[in-house]
Amino acid sequence: PSPRWGPVMAVDPTSGKMLFFGGIDNEHQKNDTWLLDGDRWQQLSPELSPVARDAHSMFYDPVRKSFILYGGLKSYALNDMWEFVLP
Repeated sequence: PSPRWGPVMAVDPTSGKMLFFGGIDNEHQKNDTWLLDGDRWQQLSPELSPVARDAHSMFYDPVRKSFILYGGLKSYALNDMWEFVLP
């Protein structure tokens, strides 16, 4: 992913894979999703993806075996949630 501020990353401690989402790149909010597997970044194209944002939160839920993203800022505070399961 490009250098930016305000993105989030979360790790699946079982597989060691990390998911990266959003942030601001050159004053534009992003809604891109990246997977770090070992030392290789791969851009993902989920069928459903949240709107571009920054200042959000994300964690890995071991019970659901998925990544959960919550909230953040667009031009207003967001109060939504997104669940992503690794392919």
